[in-house]
Amino acid sequence: MSGERRSRRDVKSRTMNRFRGLEDDDEGDGAYDNNRRRGGLANLIGRVTATTNASQLIRKIAEKRQREEARSTGGRAENRPQVYMVKIIKAGKTAPDVIFKAVSQRMVNFKPYLIRPDEKGNMLLYVGDEDSAEAIKGMSRRICDPDAKGVKFPIAVTKTCAIWNKIPPENVELIKRAVGSRFNEADLSLDLTDFGNDPEFRKHGIAVALTRNEVMIAIADIIDEHFSGITALSLRNNRLRTLDYVANFICRAPKIKTLDLSNNAIEKADQLEKLRGWNIETLFMENCPIGTTFTDGMEYVRMVHGIFPAVTLLDGVAVTRQIDVTEAVSGPKKEEPELPAVRNGFTPDPALEETIKKFIMEYLTLYDGEDGRKSRQKLFDAYDEDLFDAYDEDATFTCVQENLFDGMSKPFYPDRDAQLYYRRNSHNILHEEKWTRYRDKIVKTGRMAIAAELSAMPLTTHIMDSLVLDIFSVSDTFLTFVLQGLFRDGSQAFKNDGEMCYFSRTFTVLPRDGGRVVVANDMLTLSAISDLTLTRYKNLLTKASVASLEQPATANQAIAAMAQMSVTGAMQQQPEPVPTGYDTTDPNIRRQMVEQFCLQSGMKAEWATKCLEDQNWNYEAAGKIFMDLKDQIPRDAFQ
Repeated sequence: MSGERRSRRDVKSRTMNRFRGLEDDDEGDGAYDNNRRRGGLANLIGRVTATTNASQLIRKIAEKRQREEARSTGGRAENRPQVYMVKIIKAGKTAPDVIFKAVSQRMVNFKPYLIRPDEKGNMLLYVGDEDSAEAIKGMSRRICDPDAKGVKFPIAVTKTCAIWNKIPPENVELIKRAVGSRFNEADLSLDLTDFGNDPEFRKHGIAVALTRNEVMIAIADIIDEHFSGITALSLRNNRLRTLDYVANFICRAPKIKTLDLSNNAIEKADQLEKLRGWNIETLFMENCPIGTTFTDGMEYVRMVHGIFPAVTLLDGVAVTRQIDVTEAVSGPKKEEPELPAVRNGFTPDPALEETIKKFIMEYLTLYDGEDGRKSRQKLFDAYDEDLFDAYDEDATFTCVQENLFDGMSKPFYPDRDAQLYYRRNSHNILHEEKWTRYRDKIVKTGRMAIAAELSAMPLTTHIMDSLVLDIFSVSDTFLTFVLQGLFRDGSQAFKNDGEMCYFSRTFTVLPRDGGRVVVANDMLTLSAISDLTLTRYKNLLTKASVASLEQPATANQAIAAMAQMSVTGAMQQQPEPVPTGYDTTDPNIRRQMVEQFCLQSGMKAEWATKCLEDQNWNYEAAGKIFMDLKDQIPRDAFQ
């Protein structure tokens, strides 16, 4: 028995003295009890953290907290993209569209995700890049409460995991193809009806429903990049219960006028409030539970007009507002400024025009054609190697490939291989961080390097009657002009019906002996062009044909000095005919020509048509005949 007691004391004694090696003010048998009374275990943990591996322990605690936060939002942190959460303190009672407008007035290209109030009365939103987050953070205490002008909201920014999951890149491509196949360019509509059952997804066996948050985020990005000009959107039959993620479309497709939300699970009007930023004129909400909450049809109409005051067609029925509030919402209409008349380029002096046209024709003759890789080597003599004394640098050439957004869509380049070549050497200042470390490799310097680069570029065919020349800077030592127009390249280069692209080329040229000019700087910009933009460009060319009959501007003394650069006998005859950029036998083109001729001449449509028919639909020739004979045309011919 006594042995057992001694054994217990030994165990107790060993336990009490277990941490004797650590510094402690307490000694003796009472140290254990004293340590308990003082919270010695907490002190012990603090010492271990401070003396052993504190940073590792802190990191593990932070990782554990991050995993817990990710689990609380329904996913793992590694499956979620990194975003920046912006918290606008105490702005939760302010409407999201008011916050969006306030930030947009101070920031270009503000396109947030999920603007919504939190449970603490703050307004939350997410942005994907650090630059945007820092720009918004700089607005702290600059955005005012609309109901209390003296109150300015503080703003806090935190880098965190998004509350939506990542999508594999291959699935994003499938979604992009599916969305692209549902875009109707004729009426600028996007039909996402029953999107999850798209044949593209069934073929690959993947679940892509609009009820999944990450899918809505991906579609928002696709719309932003390619289809931001749409005016009609259908989300019919997608089982949508909330519209938080649909609200992401507002800043990415701001021109929506027609919205179809039929056959969804929307139950409350506060979901529609999230889409208040759109100026909807036609709305469909058939077979949604929200309709059953109204016993009176007029109450339903009043609810819709309270959110979308411009609606005139609701569920296929024409409706009117009891009080016209459109003007109060949109504000007074501003008068559109009168645009100057379209001209077919600007050339300040005929002699300069002849010189530059001769240079362009010779240049493009060598640049185009199936033998272009060899013939372009002859452009060696077009680029200056020793510039005038004011500069100590060689001739330079840069190329930029960027599919330009024109307000409606951002098209795809028709030849992928050609685009990849251009992109590898693209000197695009919008993506400077990608090439700033090797800029010397993409800026070609010297005649040999430039000729070699031009020879390696994809073969081309320029559409000659689409070219527009603007001479915009003239002095007695140099001249700068821009040539723009349409062309085909790569696999489309020599097809009569091949897809066309757009180019803009800026030359700075210098005078040389014998009336020659040489290139000091050459900047080439290439872009795909959508069917809509192509039609607009052709219309501009048509409008410019009549305006080009006017006399050019008067030249000043500097222009006269540069006129000495003209070449003897330049442009004695017109170049051989080349393929046109549009088909005058096309009824749509003819209709547009008639409309423009009526606008320019003031004649009625039947007389304008007859004038164009008499000149075999040659717009310029018809314009000249009209100018010569307009005094003899009967008054009845005019509008």
